[in-house]
Amino acid sequence: MNFLFLLKNIFIFIIINLLIFEYTKAIKCKPLADCLNHKECGGLNGKIGTNRCSGLVIGKCHCAACIASTPCVNDSQCGGLYNGCDQNSKKCNCLQAISGHYSKNINKTIYSNTMEYMKHLCLKEDCKNSIINCHGLPCL
Repeated sequence: MNFLFLLKNIFIFIIINLLIFEYTKAIKCKPLADCLNHKECGGLNGKIGTNRCSGLVIGKCHCAACIASTPCVNDSQCGGLYNGCDQNSKKCNCLQAISGHYSKNINKTIYSNTMEYMKHLCLKEDCKNSIINCHGLPCL
């Protein structure tokens, strides 16, 4: 009796996994994979969890990748943010790095201060190329 119960549960488990595999293959969406827009997951108008990337700011710069005061030796430990690792203190100084990028930005006249630039970078800037657009920060 226990053997039949176990066999039945194994069969159900296999069927469910096959259905999940076929479903994700059909929508061309890899579960938990990075994506920059909803088209990469098979659609634009689906509900969250079906044919859509998850997250609040898809395709934008991941500013939270740099965590202030984290011990570092190089920029990779500061989320990849260029000049994020302060070589004097050996800690991530994200705001100082973004301020430096702001001061070098040719479009800085449209931003009133560093915080306005940071808001644009983190919430509005399209992350087509994280190295150029996001100063080394990864894309969401």
